[in-house]
Amino acid sequence: MNGAKRVTVRRSAEEWRAIVSRFEGSGQTRKQFCTAENLAPSTFSLWRRKLRRSEAGSGANGAGRFVESPWSIAAPVIPAECHRSCNLTSSRSARTLESRQTTASNILLP
Repeated sequence: MNGAKRVTVRRSAEEWRAIVSRFEGSGQTRKQFCTAENLAPSTFSLWRRKLRRSEAGSGANGAGRFVESPWSIAAPVIPAECHRSCNLTSSRSARTLESRQTTASNILLP
């Protein structure tokens, strides 16, 4: 240890955003910038990642944000004659109606 004591300073996300912006315009390496600003390189990298992720989630392309699904969940219409003698199975790709009778096999529902 070189005898210098590191002082812990709490910064807001807004302050870190300004620090990262200064770094990106500085032309310095991360190590040079952190030494000049008296920042722990690991803390700087952590905040840089956090801010990059949060900006990606709120960007114009909507990445990482909730979007409403175009899919709707609706109850399938089961023919009355199959009500007691059919099994309905469904997945994201298809709905299948399987009859327990030998006269009908599989019917693909819309």
